[in-house]
Amino acid sequence: MISQYAETISANHLSESKQWTTTSAGNQSSTDVTVLNADGSRTETQTAYAANGSVMSQFVTTVSANGLSETIQKNMNLSQAITETITKSVNADGSSAQTVKDFNTSGTLLDLAVTATSADGRTVTIQRDASGTGVFNQVETTVTAVDGSSVSTITDYGPSGAEIDQTIVSKSADGLTTTTQWDFTGNGNIDRTESDVTVVNLDGSKTETIVETNADGALHQKAVVTTSADGRAVTLQEDTTGAGFYNHTETTTINADGSSVTVAQDLASGGSVIDQSTTTVAACLSRR
Repeated sequence: MISQYAETISANHLSESKQWTTTSAGNQSSTDVTVLNADGSRTETQTAYAANGSVMSQFVTTVSANGLSETIQKNMNLSQAITETITKSVNADGSSAQTVKDFNTSGTLLDLAVTATSADGRTVTIQRDASGTGVFNQVETTVTAVDGSSVSTITDYGPSGAEIDQTIVSKSADGLTTTTQWDFTGNGNIDRTESDVTVVNLDGSKTETIVETNADGALHQKAVVTTSADGRAVTLQEDTTGAGFYNHTETTTINADGSSVTVAQDLASGGSVIDQSTTTVAACLSRR
């Protein structure tokens, strides 16, 4: 016997137990028990057990009757327990907010995230305190237009609240065009811009062109990736220095059996080959 699996579910579907046996890990099991409390809240306890019956991990989730408050006690390896609280609210105008906090065993705040969503769901702002200091060190705002395109602005802040850097990502509705702008120093000026455009050709192949430019418009680097319609042929051309020519190319061919061959070349400005390598990967064999 290589493996065996058994699952038992109670008639009211509030209790579930699983047992499985493998040749490598032996016998393991898990339980998932939900208790409906008198106040309308519910508590779900999920526990995983090792082969010797000891508890490997445990999650205890309590959700209030109105579903707006949730507490999760996470004990993932029995050496560090984390309590996570999730508080939700819905405002009169239809907008909503969610606050997620993580605490250690002594009750000290580890991190915090506050998410605000507009009534139409098109504007989402997330404020993050990654260290539990009470100061938001990152704010991310995503605005989705009626046509499905979106603009995300991610700003990082220092302990004093001063802006450190900012990233602006604009995506087209079809997901084929992405423009990313970076302000590396937080001074309000765009230091680098990346344009990532994918064109689906009539034969089903795809051509993705990625161009990075500096603040003065000069080319920083460029890459063109062409993928055949069946996905078995991929060609990469790179200008890694912004010199205006492709100094690195890779061509990968995937065979019918799943094996692949990649030929990589480094090129001089005139197109002559500086060096070349060939990498062959055998097909993966599946076991039954």
